[in-house]
Amino acid sequence: MKRIVHILSLFVFLISFSVKLEAQVKSLPITATTILTPPYTAYLSDYSTSNSNKMMVNTIFTDFNEPSVDVYLHIKISSNLVSLETKSSYKPSTRTTLFPGRSKTFKGSDLAPYLN
Repeated sequence: MKRIVHILSLFVFLISFSVKLEAQVKSLPITATTILTPPYTAYLSDYSTSNSNKMMVNTIFTDFNEPSVDVYLHIKISSNLVSLETKSSYKPSTRTTLFPGRSKTFKGSDLAPYLN
């Protein structure tokens, strides 16, 4: 039987599309780092195409007492003028399973369900 699905909430703040990004993980031992590659664009589709490496989220699950954890992202993009955010109840049809000590990079088509 599958274990209860945990939700990983990553809040990605892209202040005026600056290079410095902050990610917060909610009550799970998961480290997340967000990378935004110049040139920056205001079009979300540029970050979510299958061959895009313009925005990447590197994650690693650090709890070696658990065999794995299923995660979903929660993305927030904001600037002085606008704020875009995935609905807190949104879960794409496919989930991602993280395993202890192994990194997972979300990029391009992995981010598409959250950005479309």
